[in-house]
Amino acid sequence: MADLKPDEKVYDLGSGDGSVLIVAVKDFKARAMGFEISPWYYLLSQYNLKQARINSFAKVVYRDLNKVDLNKADVVYLYLMPKVIKNLEEKFRNLRKGLRIISFKFPILNLKPLRKNGEIYVYKS
Repeated sequence: MADLKPDEKVYDLGSGDGSVLIVAVKDFKARAMGFEISPWYYLLSQYNLKQARINSFAKVVYRDLNKVDLNKADVVYLYLMPKVIKNLEEKFRNLRKGLRIISFKFPILNLKPLRKNGEIYVYKS
């Protein structure tokens, strides 16, 4: 859905266990960075990235999502609760042109999706 190409940068906001990062690197040859504020999930994702042997292509940063510069990404992926998405909406409106946003399960209410497939919403800035 993201039309991800090799060497593109994928940011996963609230990256949880790192599974999206692993898929981005292994299946699409992308560069991936996750941002996680939960200490448990941060450590779990660090472990999972090491087990997947993709440390040189992906990493997880222990950081608040509101402090992440999204303009360095080609694709931003999120599976966040609606309240968290709402807090990020202003940031989404001010992204560089061409950046793709993929939201799983919950739409970004003040943006019109480019396309939708089931519970996946695709946006382009």
